[in-house]
Amino acid sequence: MAEVELNDIMSSFEANNCQTIPNKLLEYQIFNQPYYTGRILRLLLAPRQVPSPPDTRERLIEALKKRDKSHQSMFAKYERECKKLNNSTSNGEGSSSSKMLLMYSPLEEKLERLKRHYEDNEDQLGPILSQVSTAINQAVSDIKKSIINNNDKSSKKHSGDLCSPGLKEWEIQVVELLLKYVTEIIIKISLPLHESEADITDKQ
Repeated sequence: MAEVELNDIMSSFEANNCQTIPNKLLEYQIFNQPYYTGRILRLLLAPRQVPSPPDTRERLIEALKKRDKSHQSMFAKYERECKKLNNSTSNGEGSSSSKMLLMYSPLEEKLERLKRHYEDNEDQLGPILSQVSTAINQAVSDIKKSIINNNDKSSKKHSGDLCSPGLKEWEIQVVELLLKYVTEIIIKISLPLHESEADITDKQ
C-alpha cells in the first residue's frame, strides 16, 4: 500500500515539474507522523546509487529535506549510505551486473505508473501504448549508453531468450520486467474486448 502511494506521490511531483511537494505527502507529514516516518519516509530513503542528473525521487528527497526539519538524521543517514554505494562502485567493488541493476527500480516505477495511468484512462489506449513504447526505448537506450561508458566489452547482443546461457542477471530481470508489464497491459486491453464480443454473441 505504501509503495503504491509513494509512486503516486512521485508521479504527482513529476507532473508538476518537480517544483511542488504533493499535498498528500504534506498531509501525512503533518497529520499522520507514524505512517509518514515509518512507511513513506523509510521507503523513500532506501539507500541506492543516486543517478546523475538527479531523478524524480532524488529531487523529491531534496525538496522534502529543506522542509522537514524533524527528520534530518534520516536524510543524513540516507546520504551516507548512498555515498558508500557510490564509492564501492567507483572503487571497482560493484560488478557490471550490479551497476546495471541500479537502473531496474526507476524502470519499474515508470512502468508501474504507466500501467496505473492506463487503468484510470481506458479510453486513451493509443497515448498510453505510445508512452509504454517511449519508456521501453529510453530504458534500452540508457542501458546501451551505460554499457559503453563502463567499457563492458563482454556484453553481446541477444534476442531476449531467457534460456540463453550468455544472459547476465540484469538482462534477465529487465526482460522479465518488460514482459510482466506488457502482458498485464495486453490482458487489460483484451478483457473489455472479450466482454464486448460476449455481449454481442448473447444478444444474437
